[in-house]
Amino acid sequence: MWANLSYAKLPASVILSISLGMIWILTFQKYPLNVLSGDAADFYAPLKSIFIQGDFLHQEGTSNLILHGRDGTYNVHTVGLAILWLPFFALASGFSYLLQSPLNGDSIVYQVSVIIAATCALWFGILATYKLLQGLNFSEFTCKATCVCLIMATHLMYYTWAEPGLSHVYAFALIAWVLFISYKLAFDYTAHLIIYWFFVLAVLVLLRPFHILWAFTPFFWNTSPAYIRKLFFNRHALMGLLVFIIVVSIQALVWYLQTGSIFKDTYPADGFYFSNPQLFKFLFHPQAGWLLYIPFMGVCFLGWLALVFKDLKQFGIAFLFLLLSIYILASFWAYNYFDGWGVRIMVDYAPLMAIGGAKILDGLAFYFKKMMWRRLLLLPFITWNILFTYQAQAGIIPRTGMTVSQFKYVFAKTQSKFANTLGGWHEPTPYLKNKAKALFADSLQPASNERLNFWEYTPAISHELRDASNRLVINFNIARTEPVCGNSNKALLCVVVKRPGVPSPVYYTQTFLNEIPNDSTFKFYQYSQSFCGAFNSGDCVSAYVWNFEHKRFVVTKFKIQIFSYAYDIS
Repeated sequence: MWANLSYAKLPASVILSISLGMIWILTFQKYPLNVLSGDAADFYAPLKSIFIQGDFLHQEGTSNLILHGRDGTYNVHTVGLAILWLPFFALASGFSYLLQSPLNGDSIVYQVSVIIAATCALWFGILATYKLLQGLNFSEFTCKATCVCLIMATHLMYYTWAEPGLSHVYAFALIAWVLFISYKLAFDYTAHLIIYWFFVLAVLVLLRPFHILWAFTPFFWNTSPAYIRKLFFNRHALMGLLVFIIVVSIQALVWYLQTGSIFKDTYPADGFYFSNPQLFKFLFHPQAGWLLYIPFMGVCFLGWLALVFKDLKQFGIAFLFLLLSIYILASFWAYNYFDGWGVRIMVDYAPLMAIGGAKILDGLAFYFKKMMWRRLLLLPFITWNILFTYQAQAGIIPRTGMTVSQFKYVFAKTQSKFANTLGGWHEPTPYLKNKAKALFADSLQPASNERLNFWEYTPAISHELRDASNRLVINFNIARTEPVCGNSNKALLCVVVKRPGVPSPVYYTQTFLNEIPNDSTFKFYQYSQSFCGAFNSGDCVSAYVWNFEHKRFVVTKFKIQIFSYAYDIS
C-alpha cells in the first residue's frame, strides 16, 4: 500500500478545485496587489533586510510588529516563512532583472511570487492529506471529497490567495506532512523517514514556535512501549534530533545577531487566561465562531467523535490533542485572533480535522449510492464558505469585532451597498498580568441639546499623557437620539493622538458611531478600542464625534475611560 502511495497524484477534481478557488479569489482581489502588508510585511522583512537593504539589522514592516528593545531591534514573527519564501524570492528577483522591473522586493513580480508560493504550499499540503486519508483506508470518493471541501469549504481558499503572506497555508502543508510521515512511521518504519519527520517538524516550529505541540503526532497512531523504543531510541532518531536542533537554531542565530541574545520573547504583550477560556465565543459566537463560519469543521468534529467512539485506543490521543489545542487557543486573550469571520489559526489544523470529515463523508457515501447525491451533499458547505469569503473580500464583514446584531444585519448580503457599513469597536481587552492603569475618565454633558444638533464636531474629550505607553485602550459609553431615524448613519467616532510640535497626528482612527445603520431614534453603545504605538509623555489623546453630513441628532451621553496596557519588551 505505501509503495503505491509514494506515487499518489492529486485527482482531477482536487486540481479543478484549486484552479477554481484561485481564479475566484483573485477575481475579487483588490488591485494593485498588496499581499505583503500587515503581518505579512513582518514575515517578509528578513528577505528585504538581507537582499534589498543589505543590512540584516535593519528591519522594515508594520510598526507595531517591529520591537525596539534596549539590546536591539527584532521582529515579532520568526524567520520560518522567510526561509520558505527564499526560492520564490530568488525567482522573482531574476524575473525582475530580466523584465527591468524594480528590484525592491515589493513590485508586482514579488507579489505574484508570494501567491505562487502559497499555491505550492496548498498543493503539497493537500497531497499529504490525500495520501494520509488513503492510508487510513477511506474510499477514493471520500479522499477526493474531503480534499475538495478543505479547499472550497474552509478558509484555506482565502488564506492561500487573498492573504498568501500569512503563515496559515504553509503551516497547513507542514502539519499535513508531519501527520502523514508520523502515520507512515507507525506501520513502515525506515531510517530516512524519522529524519524527514524531524526536519519537517523543525521547519514547522521555525514557522511558529507554538507548533512544537505537533511533536506528539507519532503517539496519535501507536503508544506501545515497543513502538516508542523502536521509533526514538536509535541512532537515526538521534540524527533526526540533531537536524531538528540545527534547523531551529537558525532563529536563535538571528536573534543573537540582532540583539546579542539567543532567545527573545517576541510576544511580550500577549498571554493566556487558562482559567477563563472563551470556548463558546471561539466556537459559535460571531466574534470568532470557528464552527459558525465554517460548518464543515463542525462536520469534521462530529466525525472525530464517531472515530473515538469506534476505536478509542487508536484515535483517543489525537482527539485529546485536538481538544487541548482548542482549549489553549480559546484561552488566548485575543481568542478571535483578530478575524471577523472565523478563527484563522484553525486553518493550520485542517489536516487533522480532515480525518473526522472523511469519517462522516464515508458514512454518507454508504447511504447515498448515486454519485450525484454524494456531490450535492458538499454544496451547502462550499456555498456557505464562499458566501462569507465574498463578504470578507467585499468589505461587508469587518476584520475583527463582529457582534450578533452585525451578523444578523449582513447575513447573506452581497450587494455593494452593504460594504463598509458596520461600525463600532468591539475588541478583546488586551492581556495584562496586573490590573490596567487607569489614566483618565471624563464625560461630555452638553449644556443644551441644541449645541450638538448643528455642529459638525462634538467638543472633544482630551487627555494629556503623563507617562509614555506603547498600548492604550479607550472604553466608550455613548448615547444618542435623533428626530429622524437614520440621521446619524454616517456619523463617525474618532480618536486622534497629537504630539506637541508635530503637525500630523501620530495616530488617527475612526469608525461609524452606529454599530449597524440604526433602526431606532435612540441608541446606547459600549465600545472598546485598543491601539499600539510609541506614545510619549505630553501626547494628547482626543475622542469626538464627527457629524460631517450636518444632519440633526443629539449626543446625550459621551463618556470615555483611557487605560494604559503598556508592556516591557526589554
